[in-house]
Amino acid sequence: MEVRITDWHQARDAARAIRTEVFIREQKVPEELEWDDDDLTAVHFIAWDKGEPAGCARLLPDGHFGRMAVRREWRRSGTGTVLLQSLIQYAFSQAGMEILRASAQTKALMFYHSNGFNADGGFYADADMPHVHIHREHRARSLSDHLIPGKDRKTHRLETLIAQSGWLEIVLSANPHHVTLLCGDPHHALWSDPAVIEAFSQYARTDSSHGPRLTLLFPSEEKHWERHPLVQLQQRLSSLIELRIQPQIPKQALLLAEPWGVMQFVNDEIAMAEMNNPSRVEHLKLELRSLLEHSHRPQNAPQSFL
Repeated sequence: MEVRITDWHQARDAARAIRTEVFIREQKVPEELEWDDDDLTAVHFIAWDKGEPAGCARLLPDGHFGRMAVRREWRRSGTGTVLLQSLIQYAFSQAGMEILRASAQTKALMFYHSNGFNADGGFYADADMPHVHIHREHRARSLSDHLIPGKDRKTHRLETLIAQSGWLEIVLSANPHHVTLLCGDPHHALWSDPAVIEAFSQYARTDSSHGPRLTLLFPSEEKHWERHPLVQLQQRLSSLIELRIQPQIPKQALLLAEPWGVMQFVNDEIAMAEMNNPSRVEHLKLELRSLLEHSHRPQNAPQSFL
């Protein structure tokens, strides 16, 4: 793996190919949002592997970096870490910068945190995807616990779908032991959000050695319920996701991410969430035991949607 540091003139073909594949085709970012004049003044980083462009990133003169993307074939191979560490080394050692900043997709926050970055503030939308601001200081000696599962002790009030889906993406990317979702209102927009469905899918696939690690409880088998995105996901991953019916679950959704996380809706729009409260998670787990024991599998289970 080689990371080449260059200008837009030399990086353009490789960077455009990677970003078109990852951002425009995979993530559906509009082309008019992807391309801007900042490419002309940025320093560009291209990761090459055996003659193939595997990933890219750019660094602006003011210390903001972004447009970081790794092609599907090179994900989970360390390519992103090599690319980011090259950018960090250049910024601090060669460009003399004192701080790096970026707008990070929430599903990538744990990756950035593992490379020394802290999250700032709350959630916001960029290209209709949940993001948070991140930064890393050159001489910083410690990392913040803000928005880090298992460490952040604050209670978060999530008032928008972006905040709710962003919180879920972070928590699921931290790989909790087991997740239980009481989906009392299956029609809530959050449970049809493509980003949330993908986050559940990635989580369920991460470790299948101990059987299902995601349990879904629905209140009933409604007409056409087989069309629900979560039900379709369970049918695709039936050995990894357990689906149960329990008419007595509350209308307001509750999600447990064992052993530390909980998100509980207080009404149709607002959820309260914690990332580091093991005692409350254990208490709620005990309260839910009876509901789980008296639940049943769907009587009219739809066929697999492969």
